[in-house]
Parts: sequence; structure tokens; C-alpha cells
Amino acid sequence: MSKHTVWRAILAVGLIIALMLVVVQQEVADSIEWIGTEPADVTAAPTPIALIEAEVESVDLSIAVPDGWQAQPTDGGILLARYFDTMQGDHKLTDMQVHLFVHRIDAFDSLAADRANNALEILKHVVEQPTYIGEAVASSPIPLASQPEAAYYLLNNRNESITLMIGMTVRDPLRLVGLNISAPFDQADKIRSLLPVLLTKIRVNDSSIDARLIDALPDPLIFPAYPN
Repeated sequence: MSKHTVWRAILAVGLIIALMLVVVQQEVADSIEWIGTEPADVTAAPTPIALIEAEVESVDLSIAVPDGWQAQPTDGGILLARYFDTMQGDHKLTDMQVHLFVHRIDAFDSLAADRANNALEILKHVVEQPTYIGEAVASSPIPLASQPEAAYYLLNNRNESITLMIGMTVRDPLRLVGLNISAPFDQADKIRSLLPVLLTKIRVNDSSIDARLIDALPDPLIFPAYPN
């Protein structure tokens, strides 16, 4: 099975999990047109220079493209990366990736029916299922009080990368919107610093994300330890 096929299959069965970003393949990157500029100095603070928009599952999305980054619509949402190829042959992440995506939650109707925080209930289910997170280690999902129906968890993958997953539910139609930020373990501190750039320009169905969401996250982010 080709790398491209693996990526398509994973998107189809579970865009709501954090592992999905770390299977983007070089053959996909080589075959698409990216928007943005040449990669910037990694020591420079990223600033938004453009917006990219997409409509996925009847939900309108837009997100800022930081200076020096590239962006590309995917089947499930919008993918941002600093470099065209951030994957090694062993699926090891070499730089940061961001995925804003939409997922139908039909399979989670029993979890998301008339709940106070649908996103929290769905993410609780996700982190308990090896089907979704594989052999990764996830923290317990925590609600985000500043954003209605929102929650997050932190993930430590076997391939020396970590992920912050923020899930939000929207209605009419009922969908899960995910913001997934992954990085090599040695760049963990950059995930939180990137959030102000992303959150100030994210729009979902013409609604913005409450910037106070950042204050609800721990500083620094403490990712779960992977057992030896």
C-alpha cells in the first residue's frame, strides 16, 4: 500500500485523532501547490501573512498562514507546515505541522446527544480506544471553559513527536472541528507560542475562536511520558 493510500485511509476512519498529522507523505507534498513563502528562520516569531479557506462537511473554515509556512486544503480540512517535507521515511516528524479539520460525528451520536460538552465526551472516548490513538499515550481530555463545547488533550507519540489536540463541536450541522498541532519532541515549547497566531484568525462558520482559550491551557504544556 502506498504512502498516499495510507494517508487517505487514515483520514477516512478518524480525522479526530492527533496521530493523523504525522502520516502526511512526501509524495503528497510534491504533487500539490502550496501557498505561502519560503521557510522562515526557525528562531523568528511567526506572524500571519495570509488566510486560507475551505468548506468541509458543510462547515466553512479559515485559518492564518504564518510567515514562512505553506498551506494546502485536504479532504478533511486545511494542512499547514513550515516545510514541504516534514516527514522522514520512518514517519518521524522533523518540524511542526498544523491541521484544522472537520469530522462527521455520526459514529458518536450516543456520546454527543444532548451533552453539555459534546467535544469533551467524544475526546474521552477517543483517548480510551487503541483503534484511534494506536500505541500513543494521551492525557485525559479537559474542557475549555472559554469556548462552548470545547476540550483538549495532549499526546505523546512513539515516533518522538507530541501533539496538542483541541476539539470543538458546531451545530447545524453537528460536526467536530479539530485543531491539531504536532511537533518533534524537542520543539514542544513552540506549540503554545504558535497558538496566538493561529487562534486570532481561525473562523468556523463565520464565528471566531475565543482567544482566552490559550489562558485555559497549562504553561508550559506538560505532555504525558511515554513508558520505556
